[in-house]
Amino acid sequence: FPVTIWLIDKVTQTANRISKSMGGIKSAAQKASDSISGIGLAAGAIAVGGFFKLCAQLESTQIQFETLMGNAEKGRALLNEIDKFANATPFSNKGLQENAKLLLAMGVKSEDMLSTLKALGSVAGTDEEKLSRMALQYGQVMSRGTLQAQEFNSFAEAGINIFDELSRVTGIQASVYHDMMGKGQLSAKMVQQA
Repeated sequence: FPVTIWLIDKVTQTANRISKSMGGIKSAAQKASDSISGIGLAAGAIAVGGFFKLCAQLESTQIQFETLMGNAEKGRALLNEIDKFANATPFSNKGLQENAKLLLAMGVKSEDMLSTLKALGSVAGTDEEKLSRMALQYGQVMSRGTLQAQEFNSFAEAGINIFDELSRVTGIQASVYHDMMGKGQLSAKMVQQA
């Protein structure tokens, strides 16, 4: 009989330890589940916040284009063209939009924008930073109305010899264009042709 009591005590003690351990495991599992749920909610909140931020940026960009173009419909149409171009090239939508805004502000006509971005993009290859530098130089030529040595040098550094391109288009020797640039006679329209 004492052995039976002793055995029952041991079984009871073991069962209690297992029960406490299982309760601890259950508690740990519940805490982990609560933490994962909390992380999921936080991630969801961040995603929703990011979505609203993206929507605000898109709306801001649309308003900027509408303002630069003076017309909401034309602004949306140009943004759609830029979006299609971005989808077909290695350039980001945001980068192309920024370059387009810069060029519009510097006097490039909206109807020339896509062809300008394509021409600059073909020279830039897949380098978005190079595209941005070229857009700035091109925009400066367009806003000033003439090609200056600084822009010529920047184009040359990017691998574009404006004089050679003009010679190819017009048949006039490249050296003539050097003299014209020195006299301020190399117009933005001529650069646009190149």
